[in-house]
Amino acid sequence: MANIPLSDGEWKLMNQLWGKSPATITQLTERLAPETGWTKHTIITMLSRLEKKGAVVHRENGRAKEFWPVLDQADACRRETRSFLDRREPGADGVHPGGNRGPHSGRCRGAGRTAPQGKGGETP
Repeated sequence: MANIPLSDGEWKLMNQLWGKSPATITQLTERLAPETGWTKHTIITMLSRLEKKGAVVHRENGRAKEFWPVLDQADACRRETRSFLDRREPGADGVHPGGNRGPHSGRCRGAGRTAPQGKGGETP
């Protein structure tokens, strides 16, 4: 499993690549601009950073570069969940280190959610 930390913005871009790749800078800008307001220059900077980290690769296709994710989505989600759990106090909010119930952070689609808590912290 690759240990490549991703920023919140990098997660958004990687989710686009994991969802549909290869993708050009123009395609990524069109997909992300409505949600983020990012310009193609922002996307170029982020892709360059992700390439240096080893998370994406590209190939020249005429005038456009096509990008693919190299970082496996499941591995990235496991690393993110482990990183979160390692920062938590053991047992806080019903999250137990080593367990498979992690918080839903919006980064890892399909990640588990913690059970709803009633008064006093018990599970209804």
